[in-house]
Amino acid sequence: MFSPDLKKLVERALLEDVGHGDLTSSIVVPPNLEATGRVSTRESLVLSGTDVFREVVAQVDKRLELKTFKKDGDFCLENEPILALRGSARSILIVERTGLNFLMRLSGVATLTREFADAMGPDGPKLLDTRKTTPG
Repeated sequence: MFSPDLKKLVERALLEDVGHGDLTSSIVVPPNLEATGRVSTRESLVLSGTDVFREVVAQVDKRLELKTFKKDGDFCLENEPILALRGSARSILIVERTGLNFLMRLSGVATLTREFADAMGPDGPKLLDTRKTTPG
């Protein structure tokens, strides 16, 4: 389970991204419309943030079905599916922005860290810290 701090971070990110609702979706998307969505990579990367994405889903709509095809730490090729969502179209649209923000940021850090570690080689210096500070 997530720490209260991480849950608060996701809550704060959702508040920043969608406030108290998605006005466009509430006007354009019928309330009972069911949909599926899939997240795939645009380029090769080291995946990170699937658990945070899962927390975003839980805070938006616990009824959404989330299926993951990869786990954190996996190397993913370009155009490879990472996860899929099924359920309320409105909920999926709310999850999409915040969830992808976390996945992209965390996977970017993981991918760059892997590049540094590979460049140093197994017998080279050891990478001890990859701390990144995100506003908020």
